[in-house]
Amino acid sequence: MNTKRLIILILVAAVVFEYRFIFSPSRKRIISLNKLIEKKKEDYKLLKKMCQEYEKLKKGGKSSSVKIADKKFSLFSYVGDVIEKKNLKQFVRGIKPLPPEEKDSYKIEKIKLTFENITLDKLVDFLIDVEKKNFYVYIPEFSMRKNKEKPYLLSVEMEMFIIKNG
Repeated sequence: MNTKRLIILILVAAVVFEYRFIFSPSRKRIISLNKLIEKKKEDYKLLKKMCQEYEKLKKGGKSSSVKIADKKFSLFSYVGDVIEKKNLKQFVRGIKPLPPEEKDSYKIEKIKLTFENITLDKLVDFLIDVEKKNFYVYIPEFSMRKNKEKPYLLSVEMEMFIIKNG
């Protein structure tokens, strides 16, 4: 009888061990990967849509001449207003005006903007709103990294500038 109980106890322990350390973590990992796959599919659709819009704009013959902002315009204030309007304050890690440059009769106003833990769709929405002005906002530096714990969140650093009449 004792050997039967011992065998049953070993079998129960083996089942509990397999469930606790093999099945349960694997199941959690599969669920997490399925969520990540769905998010990546959404990101891919958004990227594909943006590429199509870019191709339409490129074919549309939009002029590539430089558009100049008014002297009174402030890129820092404008970007701050867009951030407030889009409710992105909690994602902004820093916004810093950079020293302006003067070229001929023009002034180049620059800022550096850093977002932390922002989603791709909120970032795209922000960039679309920034581009709605009737002059160009240039983005010469842009870097984006995904969060290691939550891969659907991004850390973004960018430098923006506009050209103004001096």
